[in-house]
Amino acid sequence: AKRWQEKTEQLRQEENVKAAADQILRDTPDSDWATVIRAYKYANQGNWTEAEMLLKSLGESSQTQPFIRDLTSAVKS
Repeated sequence: AKRWQEKTEQLRQEENVKAAADQILRDTPDSDWATVIRAYKYANQGNWTEAEMLLKSLGESSQTQPFIRDLTSAVKS
């Protein structure tokens, strides 16, 4: 039962993150974070070229964010 509770909690957390990302895409579709979310989704689907193009459209200041920096690095690899 404990294993299923942990799995349920993990799935719930993943759904919360997905819902938050979708909310950003709806509320601020032209923001840098919306661009990052779209790039992440493309990368997750294996569309590295599109992800890289989106990430290149961000300013240099965005590279101070660890998630964006890591995503950019992963897409370029």
